Amino acid sequence: MRTYKLIIFIILLAGLGKACDSPIGDKFEKYFVISDTLSIQTIHISGDRDIIMKRIGSKWVLKDGTPVNQVAIDNLLLSFTRLEKLAVLKNFEEIDSSSIHLNIETLGKNYSFLFSFFDNAGYIGRIGDSEVYRFGLKGIPEINLKDIFSDNEAHWKNPTVIDISFSEIIELYVSPNAKWGRPFKILKRDGEWSLYNDEGILTEKENIDCGKLSDYRRSFSGIYFDKEIVDKKTREKIISSKPFFTIKIQNNKDMEILLNIYPYFDEMGEYDDFYALMTNSNSESLYLVNYVYLDPMFESFSSFLLK
Repeated sequence: MRTYKLIIFIILLAGLGKACDSPIGDKFEKYFVISDTLSIQTIHISGDRDIIMKRIGSKWVLKDGTPVNQVAIDNLLLSFTRLEKLAVLKNFEEIDSSSIHLNIETLGKNYSFLFSFFDNAGYIGRIGDSEVYRFGLKGIPEINLKDIFSDNEAHWKNPTVIDISFSEIIELYVSPNAKWGRPFKILKRDGEWSLYNDEGILTEKENIDCGKLSDYRRSFSGIYFDKEIVDKKTREKIISSKPFFTIKIQNNKDMEILLNIYPYFDEMGEYDDFYALMTNSNSESLYLVNYVYLDPMFESFSSFLLK
């Protein structure tokens, strides 16, 4: 019996030791680690620019309603659960680097802290606190922390030129380059799709390739860009030239989008066979887009007619 009691006592001591080392008693984890990321409702990042992201159901959007890049937000939320203390410093003055301020609102409590990055190392602390911590992510040693906790707005945007479902589209007006043919229009009225030529003449339904028409509409729901160019001078120079393809989209929410596509020339002035430049009338940016996403849009009126 005494041996049995001794074993229980040892187990209790071991458990107490673990409790003392547990996250509950760790100031770093108490201040910075957010295990329940589903409770996070708003993330406000202040750096070079102010970025506000809000949870709407299962999705995240920016302040203007633009969808957040799902991969980027998933990486950030996962990082909150894996923050790990590596070293302690006195204050941020020891780090010669600008800081990023994060305010996080959850259903339970709010968090407010500073991030700073220098020499590929990340540092975290609370405003007014005397201690700053060098941190890492548990189980993810080789990662650029600055990419995860970014204050670059482009990093958080969904990398699509437009975010629209093909089922929302009710009107397409296409004005192609001359070599593709003349302009045409596709309309949805009372659940039926109609095709009009450049003179506004309706095409008989029995002459339309409905499968081709459906595939064409789908091509607008996933236009991904490789690079977003925000320089205004570059954009003004491009849009002052004539686009070789123009597409106007109307959705069922009374939103109109005008897409203009321009040829892209590399630094040597050579025409690029793989990329083109695209503008969206609802954005001030210029997008570098691979022809993989553009080629399906380059259709002529005759391509929708049954052979």
